[in-house]
Amino acid sequence: MRPKEGLSLINGTSLNSAQAIEAWYEANNLIATANLAAAMSIVAMRGDRLVLRPELIKEHRHYGTIRCGQEI
Repeated sequence: MRPKEGLSLINGTSLNSAQAIEAWYEANNLIATANLAAAMSIVAMRGDRLVLRPELIKEHRHYGTIRCGQEI
């Protein structure tokens, strides 16, 4: 590799890392907002909270479902 090629690899890597971190942060923020909206909707419609029982949520065996159910 020549000097300019090595520099372009380093610069591109840091930019991609920064964009990935920003996307991860925004996705986590979006999930938290969606969970809050779901919880507020359940309360507003006088829904039954029994569907959020830990025993039922754990049966899905999916980490995201369990985490969202606990947060709601």
